[in-house]
Amino acid sequence: MRWFSMGCSLGLLGGVVLVLALATFGASRFLPLSNDPSSGTADIVVTVDEGYLNRLVSEQVGNSYATGIDGLTLTALRVDVSAANRVDLMPTFRVDAGLFQFDVNARVNNYLSVQDGKLVLAMVGDPQLGDLNVSLDVLPFDLPGMIRQAVDRLNNNLLLEQINANIKPRLDAANFRIDGLVTDNNGLTVSLKHN
Repeated sequence: MRWFSMGCSLGLLGGVVLVLALATFGASRFLPLSNDPSSGTADIVVTVDEGYLNRLVSEQVGNSYATGIDGLTLTALRVDVSAANRVDLMPTFRVDAGLFQFDVNARVNNYLSVQDGKLVLAMVGDPQLGDLNVSLDVLPFDLPGMIRQAVDRLNNNLLLEQINANIKPRLDAANFRIDGLVTDNNGLTVSLKHN
């Protein structure tokens, strides 16, 4: 029984010493806490979950979001983050063509990158329209062109605004810039470097 008690005491003492050593010297020196998306020189790494982005965008859109294009209103938007810096959008638009209204779903492929210390979102190709019960030839307006304009505005005024609104003020206050970026199926990871 004495050996068992002494072993437990030594184990407890060793655990306390290890925890104190990690707290004193910094756990990050011993344990890898994150994967750095840059070349290993990031000062801080921030991860933004795809679900969090979708919640922010959903709160902003609600049931109706003005696109700035007459006759075209955004009614729903889902963000799909995937590997290779892809941040795709699946918007649903309400088209008001005077005497009739209809909804159109689209898929927009976007590429997210870092330029001059800022996040930049660029559309790749044209939006893919789906679930359209009206022939494009019958419409008295250029629906694909209207959706492309609306998506450009959504990319810059809604999606990037939501991402940057959560990161930019903290960067400016702490004198940081965005240094690198990596995406996967769960979200995006941004590396920050102190200026």
